[in-house]
Amino acid sequence: MLTPTCPPANALVHLEVILPLSDGASKAQMEADMTVLRVDHDIAGNKQSGFSAVGKGFLLSTPSVRTSQVVMGLIKESKETPKGQE
Repeated sequence: MLTPTCPPANALVHLEVILPLSDGASKAQMEADMTVLRVDHDIAGNKQSGFSAVGKGFLLSTPSVRTSQVVMGLIKESKETPKGQE
């Protein structure tokens, strides 16, 4: 994750990710509580910082049944695509 300021390693962070979906009208929201593993400063010499975090996974919270169907279709499709064939 790139960010202007980073939490310290081992900090507990709450992440919220909002993804626009391919149907153009829907958005999926995912949330998770995670622990910061690593913090990197001045990534690629461009003065941006970033961090990685780990947790038990994201909770998908979508506003509609249609959005849930689109997301589940994407998950199914990704499981059916062999590695290196994406």
